[in-house]
Amino acid sequence: MPRRVDALPLPRLASPLRLALYGVALAALTLAGGCAKTPAGLNARVNHQMLVQMTVRGRINPNHHYFFALDATGDTAQGPVPVIGPPWGNGWGAGRITHYVQIDSLQPGFYGFYRFEPGTNLLQTVYLGRPLAADPIQDTSVLNFTLDLDALAIAPAVLPAEINVNFIATDRIPLNPNDTSNKLVDALGVGGGNYVTINTQTNRIYRNADSSQPETAG
Repeated sequence: MPRRVDALPLPRLASPLRLALYGVALAALTLAGGCAKTPAGLNARVNHQMLVQMTVRGRINPNHHYFFALDATGDTAQGPVPVIGPPWGNGWGAGRITHYVQIDSLQPGFYGFYRFEPGTNLLQTVYLGRPLAADPIQDTSVLNFTLDLDALAIAPAVLPAEINVNFIATDRIPLNPNDTSNKLVDALGVGGGNYVTINTQTNRIYRNADSSQPETAG
């Protein structure tokens, strides 16, 4: 069973890389006529978009790995949390995750959008393409990208009323369950389990300052 790790202290990423949730903006947009130009693997017509921005202390390191993990089951009782020790599973994420964006040098253009196959213990994925838009990550402390929110639909044109999201960063993605080498991890909250629940039924900007447990640098 997945377990929450809210109270478990994590080592910090190599100096200085402390996650700070600067803002998650959710915009429900209906595009006027025509088709948006989108990357291969995503629907050409986009009705709902999620605009995401994450700021770290320091600079984004393309040789590290950054994940924007989403739980689109509609149940807020569990959500995405980081993997912090063996057995590593997929090497980075645990709890409940249905989709994620991976940002690192392993991805074409540094960004990849994925869906976990149900019933595979977060081990098998389907590549959905790149985000609809994404800023370059060279020499920056900020990640900016736009997601097709309709890719999370639980049925045609039916979005879950709420989704859980978490930012997870790590220096490596171990897969060998016997690997006991040090792994540096950071995510929202002291133990990485402070995922954010977003209402998809209304336009709203979610900012760090609005949280009851705001993320702080250091």
